[in-house]
Amino acid sequence: MPARPAKPLVYLETSFISYLTARVSSDEKTARWQAATRLWWEQVAPACDLFVSDTVSTTLPITCRTILEAGYDCPAIATPEQRLEESR
Repeated sequence: MPARPAKPLVYLETSFISYLTARVSSDEKTARWQAATRLWWEQVAPACDLFVSDTVSTTLPITCRTILEAGYDCPAIATPEQRLEESR
């Protein structure tokens, strides 16, 4: 059986998670960023390997809970240490 191609590796910065979980902004530009972020999360994120910074990883359980409470699935999000171990 041929090996499956690796999923794209995507770094999630903190503002991405904020755009995903915040109430829709009254500012038109911010609201467009939020809509694009939500669409990406629903359609693209499931096909990616996601990771976050060390700073965000310290709050990963809270981050995933916030994402779930906003009504979105929370796929596996790796920490930098996990990424390093997987690359060995």
